Amino acid sequence: MTKSTTESPNRTSERSQASIGELFGEVSRDLSTLMRQEVELAKAELRQEARTAGKVAGMFGGAAWPAC
Repeated sequence: MTKSTTESPNRTSERSQASIGELFGEVSRDLSTLMRQEVELAKAELRQEARTAGKVAGMFGGAAWPAC
């Protein structure tokens, strides 16, 4: 999902000839892609935290059971 930071000479020359609208469109698409990736990352992090919390709750429950 990562792009190379080096660009071909053709792409650089295309950018220098691009209109403001085209550049804005490209920035908009890149920002949209970044936001989607950040949301997916946040979801993955929350799933991992929920998994860990579930394991900890199970351990506490298991430890409390014999004490009853």
